[in-house]
Amino acid sequence: GSPEEPARGAPPLELSLRAESESVALARHAVADFARGHGCDPEDVALAVSEAVSNAVIHAFRGREPGTIDVRAIADGDKLVVSISDDGVGVTPNPDSPGLGLGLALIGSLSEGIELRRDGHGTTLIMRFPRAG
Repeated sequence: GSPEEPARGAPPLELSLRAESESVALARHAVADFARGHGCDPEDVALAVSEAVSNAVIHAFRGREPGTIDVRAIADGDKLVVSISDDGVGVTPNPDSPGLGLGLALIGSLSEGIELRRDGHGTTLIMRFPRAG
């Protein structure tokens, strides 16, 4: 490591959680604390993270054993970047649940932008939040 590294920013928050409802609160509290410590609105971040982790718990593991949800938050310049990844079937429309579209709209309204990445191993939702100067 170079001498600039400690000044550049705190280490990222990294959680690996079981895809179950209890994980929603764990992720929400951890990321809200991280946001508070990095000049971000903890309420908006907490709500968006709750929604994203809930979506993964409800949708990503339909018809199979719950897997893992990875939560990562990092302070990057004037943004807080939070990613929620699952190793499930992916975020696909579920005829039994009307909630997914609403969840993504809510997350979009709370953050400065979302990006959904899918590969053969699941889905990653990336959210960016503004940091105070």
